[in-house]
Amino acid sequence: MKYSFLKFLVVIGIAFFSACSEEEPGVPKPRGYMRIDFPEKEYIEFRGDCPYTFDFPSYARIDHIGRDTVTWCNKNIEFVPFRGTMHLTYKRLQGNVARFIEECHNMAYDHSIKATAIERKQFVNDTAQVFGLLYDIQGNAASPLQFYITDSTTHFIRGALYFQAKPNYDSILPVLTYVREDVERFIESLRWK
Repeated sequence: MKYSFLKFLVVIGIAFFSACSEEEPGVPKPRGYMRIDFPEKEYIEFRGDCPYTFDFPSYARIDHIGRDTVTWCNKNIEFVPFRGTMHLTYKRLQGNVARFIEECHNMAYDHSIKATAIERKQFVNDTAQVFGLLYDIQGNAASPLQFYITDSTTHFIRGALYFQAKPNYDSILPVLTYVREDVERFIESLRWK
């Protein structure tokens, strides 16, 4: 019994002296996100059978959605390194521009449940007959950017950007800021044929 008590004292003494050090106690590291390497900004002009052309980033690819003549000009622009997709829907107008604009407005504001703010940016190019509105949806909404572009008489395009990730605005903000430039370039470079 004396031997086991002595053994206990030795273990306690070793633990006591090894625990005492002059180093500062460890501080937990703050939560962080992975570093993202952004590709160089280079643009390619899209020219196809559709009644419009536009610039898109060289790191992206274009998928044709439709197979028939009605949906052939609907496109997905895949931002491959960021797992993001900009869905484009083309409509030919027949005096119904106000209805399409109202639908776009409603679709953008459907995200107001999760949004902290929705800012709008207007695009006007009178010489090219390109008019549009970009909805910048801030907060944990499913789609952080939506827009429409029209010439007010014949053509109408609606676009929506989605990321294949849980909508966490703080974590996607660096990528969103980078991709927003490409979306704005798309809108500014769009020309009707």
